Amino acid sequence: MKILIVEDEAAIAMQIELCIQEMGYTVIGPVSNGLHALQRVETERPDIALMDVRLVGGMDGTEVALQLRTRFDIPVVFLTAFADDATTRRCKESRPLGYLSKPFTEQGLMAAVEIAIQKIEVDHELERDRGRLAELVAERTAELERTNRYLKSELELRCLVEETLRDREQRLEDLLDNASDLIQSVGPDGCFTFVNNAWLRTLGYSEAEAATISMLDVIAPCSRDHCAAIFQRLKDGESVGLVEVTMLARDGREIALEGNVSARFEGGVLVSTRGIFRDVTERKAAATALREHEEDLRAVLEASPEAVGVINTRTGRFEKPNAQLEQLLGVVGSELVGMGPGQLVPEIQPNGRPSAQMFEEQLEEALRGGQPVFEWTVRNRCGDLVACEMRLAGLSAPRKHLVRFSLTDITRRKLAEEQIGRFNRDLEALIKERSQELAESEQRFRAMFDSSIDGIVVAGHERVVLANPAFARLLGRDPRRIPLDIVNAPIDSFVHPEERQRQVSLHRRRLAGEEFESTYEIRLLRQDEQMVLAEFHVSRFLVRDVAYTLVICRDITERRNAERLLLRGQRMESIGRLAGGIAHDLNNALNPVLLSIEHLLDARPAESEWLRLAEAGTTRSIAMVRQLLTFARGVDGQRVLLEVHRLIGEVERIVRSSFPRNLELLVRQGNALPPVLGDAGQLHQALLNVCLNARDAMPDGGTLTIESESVHVDPSLIASAQSERAKPGVYVVIRFRDTGSGIPNDLLDKIFEPFFTTKDPDRATGFGLSTALGIVKSHCGFFTVESVPGRGSCFAIYLPVAPREKTAPPGSASGMDLRGNGETILYVDDESLLRDVVSKALKSLNYNPITVSNGEDALDRIQEGGDTLSAIITDLHMPGMDGLALVRALRQEAPSLPVIVVTGNLEVFVAEQLKASGVSQTLEKPIRRATIAAALRTVLQASRPG
Repeated sequence: MKILIVEDEAAIAMQIELCIQEMGYTVIGPVSNGLHALQRVETERPDIALMDVRLVGGMDGTEVALQLRTRFDIPVVFLTAFADDATTRRCKESRPLGYLSKPFTEQGLMAAVEIAIQKIEVDHELERDRGRLAELVAERTAELERTNRYLKSELELRCLVEETLRDREQRLEDLLDNASDLIQSVGPDGCFTFVNNAWLRTLGYSEAEAATISMLDVIAPCSRDHCAAIFQRLKDGESVGLVEVTMLARDGREIALEGNVSARFEGGVLVSTRGIFRDVTERKAAATALREHEEDLRAVLEASPEAVGVINTRTGRFEKPNAQLEQLLGVVGSELVGMGPGQLVPEIQPNGRPSAQMFEEQLEEALRGGQPVFEWTVRNRCGDLVACEMRLAGLSAPRKHLVRFSLTDITRRKLAEEQIGRFNRDLEALIKERSQELAESEQRFRAMFDSSIDGIVVAGHERVVLANPAFARLLGRDPRRIPLDIVNAPIDSFVHPEERQRQVSLHRRRLAGEEFESTYEIRLLRQDEQMVLAEFHVSRFLVRDVAYTLVICRDITERRNAERLLLRGQRMESIGRLAGGIAHDLNNALNPVLLSIEHLLDARPAESEWLRLAEAGTTRSIAMVRQLLTFARGVDGQRVLLEVHRLIGEVERIVRSSFPRNLELLVRQGNALPPVLGDAGQLHQALLNVCLNARDAMPDGGTLTIESESVHVDPSLIASAQSERAKPGVYVVIRFRDTGSGIPNDLLDKIFEPFFTTKDPDRATGFGLSTALGIVKSHCGFFTVESVPGRGSCFAIYLPVAPREKTAPPGSASGMDLRGNGETILYVDDESLLRDVVSKALKSLNYNPITVSNGEDALDRIQEGGDTLSAIITDLHMPGMDGLALVRALRQEAPSLPVIVVTGNLEVFVAEQLKASGVSQTLEKPIRRATIAAALRTVLQASRPG
């Protein structure tokens, strides 16, 4: 038995070679690649090949094995360390005799080889059965010939009955079409007049194609001369019997056919030839392979490494023992020739049967033509028992009295079988344990995968392989099941159209192994066509040398919106700081004007009408400065009693002077409206914002109607308006009705949201209505909105009326009632113009003013004559030492000296520090003379003892 070893690992190949030689077989090779293996097979024709799956060179083990099986009918035992499904499927194509997994033991290798050899011998038995089957086929063919002759005579007998003939022909046509044999009819010109379905299937032609070709088109070149001779014999009226021809299929394959042909004559003229054939391609190939295999087997037996000899049944002695038999039994050939089988065995075999009786039975079976194989224990010359496997085979005539035998030492195999049994049991237990661990690990992974709050996606080449419920939720799908449009979908299916090319490019680059930033933002599309901004964290991993990407994604839409709001807030804060500085300077500029007007009103009563107009303009400017501070930096305005008709009147003047002329304004105010408590600047801004919104809703003109009245509000209206601070009671309601485009119902809930606008972003910021709502809510009021698309809208502002106990705002009392008694007042301010006008105002109030420009000079004056000072008025924001630092220093120099702080913008934390330093009076710029007088009267009275 010759065994080819194909292994590219030299150490493993050497191990296999030594083991095979110890088994007594001939080793061919070893060779390291598929090309050398095929070359050795062509020259040395091994019986079996031991083949590694992975080989160096252009062909792997599965390709070589397939060629060995198809070209040489040499079976293969695979040696492999790979057990994946793809490799197993490829190995199965070559119909291997077995698999031996690496690493393997010597016993495992020997067992695999012996099993493979046994399979080969079984295959030989099958080949003999095929021979017997061929005989049956011949008998069946003869029977078919008789049937054909019978059918022919029947057709000739019924040729005069036309209707019967048609029925018979139809039955015959069905029989021919359904027959498994190839049936054809050829005219004298060599063209086919009939072929059945089996003929068409076997040769691959359609019925139309068969009608256009001739017999010569389908005869293989190697059979054309033979077919020409047969045709000539048929024309001569001879019977040719069983013939063999080779035809060409439509795809060029050669098909061997065996069958009968006959000729039909009419009036001595050849009408057609008919043939019934059977495809014997596989049978001929098998016969050829069997013949080649028998030749190889004879060569192998002649040079067999096994312990082989011959038993002469006439003499009962050994003949022609080989060296392996001498070595196995420990007896030289000259002595062994004179011995018989009974001299080298124990009386009783291990199975309990007498050796002589058992051997006689097996010998008789071999003489009858059998080839018994049985376990046989022999005793060598040293007296040791050796377990062997014996094969007997009788020789053909004229040497029927000779029986060939071979002995194979199976001692190691017995031990190996025991070890393999133990190994299989241990392996089964290990597989069961590992399977349980794998199931638990998969269960843990699935629990983490399904419960993750982040979307997780595994993508292969251009397709999504796996996705978790969180990703389904992110896309607006049912997380209880992952729909088919997610798994196996293209990787850009869920990406915004503008991002798809970028996503595909990044995915391909990462699969190719390119390294770059693994975290990036991308826009996705939900099932409802809404856009989601997601953050992708992508990594690459390999599974059996196949690259995949793992994507962990998170919805950051709200976070990005919050960041944008934060940035906008920061910008607004910066604007607020700028506005605060502007307001400070404006207050310092307006304060001298206001105090001067008040002085002139006392000094020149005749000019009071003009001075009152100047005072109103200055007051309006001051209100605008306060409004700027209110909305730029969130400064709460001063809550005072306000007449609603005055607020509406101011808004009316602005609307009539600044709105387009194609917009008509109608104002209808109720009679005797009660006052409300609030900040005039803020409420003025809220009312104006609603008017601006109405103007934008009527770009082509229309009518804006402002109405006001006093109403009683019940809890149901407040609940429907969803106002938290509003309480049931009496309210003043101001309604703004426009004839504009109206608001769709699906947008009514969004119009008060910050940044929401239906206008061009360059024309609107989306703050108008949200600012108005914030102002109204801060005054414990609420909004209601009614709108009909195409017919206009009605915005209603509800403001609670002021409590009855509220009086006029502070500072309304006459300054003349609060004159001083010549007290010395120190005034500190860095604005020279303001120092001068405040000094004059203090003198007019009968105070003795002293002015300085900064905190350091103020401390010097206090140290020089602090006991003569009655109070200090200081600006809060000054260069160098500001007002807060001055107050802290004063508390060390003169802790009981009253201090009044003046500021245009008092922040909360500064007010708390001033209060902690003992400052009880703070005045808001611009200050009026009456306000100064009231504050001085308050602090001076509080500082007097008793």
